[in-house]
Amino acid sequence: MNAANKALTDFGITPFFYPTAAINCAATAGSPLGIVPGVAGGAAGPWPQLTAPAIPTLPFLPSIEIPELNAVDKGETMFAFVPAGIVNDSVDKTGMQVAWFNVNTLQGGFADFGGLATTLADSILANSGVPDAAKDIVRPFVIGAIDSLPAAGARAVPVETGSGTVLAAVFGTVNHKALDGSDKSCFFFPTVGMINVA
Repeated sequence: MNAANKALTDFGITPFFYPTAAINCAATAGSPLGIVPGVAGGAAGPWPQLTAPAIPTLPFLPSIEIPELNAVDKGETMFAFVPAGIVNDSVDKTGMQVAWFNVNTLQGGFADFGGLATTLADSILANSGVPDAAKDIVRPFVIGAIDSLPAAGARAVPVETGSGTVLAAVFGTVNHKALDGSDKSCFFFPTVGMINVA
């Protein structure tokens, strides 16, 4: 569990106050009551503040301005969830949700998590202002950043929370394969946290 929290922290995601768990969910034998832990957290935008390497300028070409490659911008929050110990979860990463509330603006809502790599790549490229023709050039930088993230089964969701203090709870289900090869659905109890969004 400490390793999962450290992985979140190392990538700039603030872990929630306490971990969560699903009962009767373990894919391997030996876990008491089949408990599988999970961790969640959030990162206020701009995050992760990636920058592409500078493109050399040539006298006969106009200079090219490289946009920032953020998954979330100011006033937005990227929430993440990692079900520790589940490595063979379903391709379908739906089932986990975040409920959020901004205490400064009194706005709130729910958002559904998606797979980490897909969510981050889509968010970064959508927010970057990179022209469609250049997205294939930028994509390797996005993939490189995603590859440094922890955890099989990780999920993420960007949310327009607005600026202020945001309270959040993450909960829901993760589908994966049990030891006997059957499909298993595991409910993770809520975990809560707080993120200060600029």
